[in-house]
Amino acid sequence: SSSGCYGSCPISNISIENNGNILYYGQDYNTQNGFFTSKINNDRYLKIQTRFKKADIMTLKDQYVANWTDDQTITITFIKNNKIVKSISDYGRQSPEALIWASIPVRFLYQQIKLSPLKTELLFPIWQISFKKGNQICDLTKSESYYLFTEILKGKETTDTFEHKYYIEFWNDQDKKEIIHTAGRYFKSKDKTIGIGYNFLISTNFITKFRLKH
Repeated sequence: SSSGCYGSCPISNISIENNGNILYYGQDYNTQNGFFTSKINNDRYLKIQTRFKKADIMTLKDQYVANWTDDQTITITFIKNNKIVKSISDYGRQSPEALIWASIPVRFLYQQIKLSPLKTELLFPIWQISFKKGNQICDLTKSESYYLFTEILKGKETTDTFEHKYYIEFWNDQDKKEIIHTAGRYFKSKDKTIGIGYNFLISTNFITKFRLKH
């Protein structure tokens, strides 16, 4: 996922699964904006994977920050067996070159593949989100938020009920505040509930990362 900057930095999100399935969302300043699906072959996927392996991601820091303002933040999340194994945030291109050169082809991959428009009702914010409970909060990076969005997109609508243990607040396209209720497995917005088949907060270990609100 890439953020904006003081200027026209591309704002986009892309997820790539090991079967080659791609979900791309261009938000602003891209040659293609909107939701799209695509697919790459196994050879192309392995090349992408190899570049990140050369970056030795598990030895890298979780966050790199430049000492200036108004630049872009790139966040990358790696998933294995439905678990987040590593998330890296890079503000101002301060991470090792191997990681930067691995991420650039992924960010602009959408320009080299056939995109199929995807119509979807947005149940969920695509910006960085936070789970809240009372005076506690758990923040996700932009790429972690997008990963959760892709899981919800693959989920199924249900009439099951659940405890409204946590909530997510966001502003919709009409500048109105919306609230999503969840306990980790189900996500309810207004009168629609989506189940993803597992507890996201437990599986990703975010359940241990709640902190007191500032």
